[in-house]
Amino acid sequence: MDGFQNCRSNFFANLAFELSFSYDKQAIVFQTRKEHSKQGGFLILNSRLLKKEMISLSLAACIVALLGLLFAVPLCAQKAISASQKKLNVLYERYDIALVKKSYTQAKAALDGMIALRPSDVNARKQRCIVSWESADWATIRQDYDAILRYDSNDVHTILERGLLRWYEGKCEQACIDVQRARALDSSHFHFAPIVNVACTSSSRATMSLLEQLVLDEINTLRMNPRAYIPTVEAEFSNNASILAPKEGVALMAELVRALEITPAMQALRGAVPLIMAAKDHADDLHRHGKFGHQGSDSSMPHERVGRYTLHRKVTGENIGYGPAIAQTLVVGLLLDDGIAGRGHRANLLRAEYRSCGIGIAPHVQYPCACVQVFEEAVYPTNGAK
Repeated sequence: MDGFQNCRSNFFANLAFELSFSYDKQAIVFQTRKEHSKQGGFLILNSRLLKKEMISLSLAACIVALLGLLFAVPLCAQKAISASQKKLNVLYERYDIALVKKSYTQAKAALDGMIALRPSDVNARKQRCIVSWESADWATIRQDYDAILRYDSNDVHTILERGLLRWYEGKCEQACIDVQRARALDSSHFHFAPIVNVACTSSSRATMSLLEQLVLDEINTLRMNPRAYIPTVEAEFSNNASILAPKEGVALMAELVRALEITPAMQALRGAVPLIMAAKDHADDLHRHGKFGHQGSDSSMPHERVGRYTLHRKVTGENIGYGPAIAQTLVVGLLLDDGIAGRGHRANLLRAEYRSCGIGIAPHVQYPCACVQVFEEAVYPTNGAK
């Protein structure tokens, strides 16, 4: 707009010059004829003739002005477009740099600028949805999903994403409409059959039980202050050493204490619907088939089970603990990680990059319960998210 206004100002300045020139030309004609009459001794300073000449000159000036206007307006628009494109090019560069730096805040700022210049830019809105997941900006994501579907109401991928978002937020009725619509539009590529059953029946399966929530709370108590958790570990070990560390015993306990003393505090994990569903699925599978391990009876692995319920997957981890149905005992047992090379369960519990978690607990044929803990670096909205 600034470029267009400047161009208009230049045009009107040129128009004023053309009109001024026409009047100057009239004065020159008048003065020339006056001088000629003095030299030649005859009078041609005829008022009618002069008036005709002045009118013709004025008409010529107007024609010139109109032609200038016809050429100036497209030129101004072209300059305005050019200025807008330059701004977009700058924003594209900033966006690329932000992605290289993994600065999602800067990436989102660049996308905000692009969308402000081009509200109908669907690709920019889709990119902003992805970036906004990192900052848990659910309001912006909702706004962009709705905007994208205004431009293309049959965008199956966006319909699915909006349905999933609504499901995570507990809006099961709206989620069911979106998911069913997506399946109707493209059933050949639809791989969210479990979501239809859960979202459309308002199942409570996506909610953790009391024991499952207690396990998540215990994990967060550990993560938020690992050093302060040492007395809890010591007390649990003294009461259940034969269960928790039958192979490595006291040496394992001493090793864990040293590790917790130097582990910095980290963020608490948030319960996430897709992770809860994946954890419950595997816990129930272990219960039904009396099996152990991370591979399901259908040969699925942790990341595949999570993938049934989300499009926004990042690094995923899974712990499975077998033992009494007591939250603290289950967590301390995995933290000690007796007899496990590399201490993979402990690493999952103390991985700072994880942001979300889901717990699933079911009875097991050889133990009181099997506790499945699924972790992920992605963040998900919860019921009532803003």
